[in-house]
Amino acid sequence: PGSVHAQASGVDVVACPVLAGLHNVGIGAQGVVRRAAGRVLEEAVRKIPTPLEPASVVLVPGGPLAQYVALAVTEPPRDLLLTEKSREDRIRGVLAWLDRLHENLFRAVRDAGCRSLAMPTLCTGGIGMPVHWVATAAIRTAHREFCNNPADPVRVRIACFDPDQIPSFNGIRDTVVDNFFRPQATEEVLVWSLFAPDDSHDFLV
Repeated sequence: PGSVHAQASGVDVVACPVLAGLHNVGIGAQGVVRRAAGRVLEEAVRKIPTPLEPASVVLVPGGPLAQYVALAVTEPPRDLLLTEKSREDRIRGVLAWLDRLHENLFRAVRDAGCRSLAMPTLCTGGIGMPVHWVATAAIRTAHREFCNNPADPVRVRIACFDPDQIPSFNGIRDTVVDNFFRPQATEEVLVWSLFAPDDSHDFLV
């Protein structure tokens, strides 16, 4: 539990959620990371052409915080939640987008030659996505990344600023571990849980 900057010790990359225009809103995980990384990060940010693409990830120098900060665009595309789609189609669309965001993050870390990452729970704060969906995307992306690179893994720390988020992440982690060599079983359990009645209705309205 706690803020992501408190989990940064010894890691190569710290993830920072950003808007497409890279405007610093100064609150949440973005505010914490940008303050901790300081002038070095802000100078790098000013050189980046904007707007960035949705779900894109750009690595910049992390100053005193870490070797790199990964700027991850958590601002979803406008058409992601079109109301004419069914609830199931919208959930699948959101999950696919969250998967892409996390896959881009892990790929950027690996491509930079780094093997450790500290990240907040992306999209749960100002974006307001249900924690269960974000946890599903984050944990199963980490699982896929490990399965593709078992001898050279990226190690990840996920910082849950809100302690109420921890059970969702731990529960999904346990499901993945219990079915580690049965990925189809894992997918079936996780997908079923996504469509069960929960607090996601308000997000989809």
